[in-house]
Amino acid sequence: MGAVIGDVLPLAVGVATYPIAIIAVILTLLAPWAGAASMASALGWTMAIVAVIGAVSVLVLVPTTAYAVAQQAMRSRWEELRDWLEAHNAVMAVLPRVVGVSFISKGPGGVSSA
Repeated sequence: MGAVIGDVLPLAVGVATYPIAIIAVILTLLAPWAGAASMASALGWTMAIVAVIGAVSVLVLVPTTAYAVAQQAMRSRWEELRDWLEAHNAVMAVLPRVVGVSFISKGPGGVSSA
């Protein structure tokens, strides 16, 4: 986790100190209605950050949660299938051979040569 923060932190500082954002803040504070403009700017900035964090959270958490739920739901079915295959091991060993011999005996094209 520390390595990831160490990799991302320089990018975050670069984005936070981007000149256009600093110029926007300075112009907002120098506007005739500085109080209202700065509050609107701060509110817009906060809403944008919340929107980005929300979108990323949805894009990461929804598939992860869906995978976990599906894995849990399929676990019992996989266990049933494994148990059935273990119980019918002889059938599963012979069946492909029988099917293969029946196809070979029909000849090319799968049509009986009778």
